[in-house]
Amino acid sequence: MKRFSLHATLVAGAFLALSTASWAGTITGTACISTLGSGLADVGSQSNFNTSCTGGNPVITFTTTSINFVDNTPAETFQTFFNSDPGAVSGIGGTLSASSSDNGSIWDFHGTGFNFSSSTTFSVTHDDGVQLYVDGTHLVIDAATPTAAETSTGSCGGFCTGNDSFDLYYSETNGSPAVLQFAPVPEPSQVSWLLFGVLGCALLLRRKFASQQ
Repeated sequence: MKRFSLHATLVAGAFLALSTASWAGTITGTACISTLGSGLADVGSQSNFNTSCTGGNPVITFTTTSINFVDNTPAETFQTFFNSDPGAVSGIGGTLSASSSDNGSIWDFHGTGFNFSSSTTFSVTHDDGVQLYVDGTHLVIDAATPTAAETSTGSCGGFCTGNDSFDLYYSETNGSPAVLQFAPVPEPSQVSWLLFGVLGCALLLRRKFASQQ
């Protein structure tokens, strides 16, 4: 029983390390109500954010530990959006009230200190438009205009080398639901090497216990 428990702990710990190693950094956010006209307000893009959320326009700011929001409440607000990922969001501030409706809003989730590799891929599930920039200038995902839920993917393309940053721009329009889920996808080579290492450690531990009996 001890042998099984030790092996199980080793495997669980290794998979936990894999799942958190590339997704450990700081994410801050800023959002505002788009100041662009009808139609353009639906576009989840860097240019929409830069136009709408500057020049003294009311904004809401926050920090989050993850991006896993699914807000199905009929009367959406910034606060109900935050509440849909329990415990993730903190430090809410800015000049825009969290109780305000988030319909017609544009967001920037800015991440720093992330350890992406040259082949890291990303997946974003979103109901409205998104753009993902990595390391400042690399447009990895450009799905700025859809108004129905879909999943978009992209890759670092060889330019990520560790200590990376990202900006995920998102528009929330057309009412409930509001869906935004974003994470890097584990690389097959990482998983294979991890399993190989876990198996090797388990064999060594088995020999050790056998020799002690």
